[in-house]
Amino acid sequence: SSVIFGVRAGFDDITSLHSEQPFHPYVKRNFLISTSLGVRQLLAQNDISLLLKLFGSYMKKKITGKNPYLIPLIGSAPISVLSYFDAALELKWQIEEGICPKPDYIFVTVGTGGTVAGLILGSIILGGIGEVVGVRTIEKPLVSERMIAWEINRTLKFLKRLGVDFKAEKVKEEDINLLHDYIGDGYAESTTEGDEAIHLLKEIEDIDLDVTYTGKTMAALLDYIKEKKGKRFLFWHTFNTIDLSEYTDKLPDVSDAPKPFQKHLR
Repeated sequence: SSVIFGVRAGFDDITSLHSEQPFHPYVKRNFLISTSLGVRQLLAQNDISLLLKLFGSYMKKKITGKNPYLIPLIGSAPISVLSYFDAALELKWQIEEGICPKPDYIFVTVGTGGTVAGLILGSIILGGIGEVVGVRTIEKPLVSERMIAWEINRTLKFLKRLGVDFKAEKVKEEDINLLHDYIGDGYAESTTEGDEAIHLLKEIEDIDLDVTYTGKTMAALLDYIKEKKGKRFLFWHTFNTIDLSEYTDKLPDVSDAPKPFQKHLR
């Protein structure tokens, strides 16, 4: 989505930096879409290589007179946090209008934390939308209770600079409900519980989940239901459902992808 919107916004020189991870079918699809849009794809073998390639690519653009815009690996920006604060506003309206029953718990995937930070901020400011429970799908220390609390507090400071002061107390890491036991062997690695949740929701509701994020989050919700009988749960579905056929109809051949990626795409 970052690439598609970046191209629409007029970015004419986009570099995408990847770390080693399982290339599930939707990952291959997204990679080939990016390639078809002219994105320069780089693969890092480890964390040190990733940082070096990131720094090198950024400085190269600077030196050549460009003004690079960096989308960081961690630490969602206040604007992205506010997008899900806005979503919390919508949920609050739906509850008050009787469109959606008030949940006791909202389960949501946690990647870089912007989504869960926005919903927690909404829960703090608005009240009446239930307790937000995040399910970690990225390795520590890239995401943690401290990181999410920092994102919320940074967003409150950002709003205050713009003249919007909610008078909210500083959020502490102990205020964040984050589940850590569903990531399995690592980011994008499948888990038995996640796969079972994916198949169950597809069979019962014909709803698609993914291996990396939403399958693991649904697995956590299903376990929580057993412990919290009689409570109402809201599953916040973050898997993309936008029709990408305008891009998938013109995907490049795998042989046209950069050589370091070809072993992952075949």
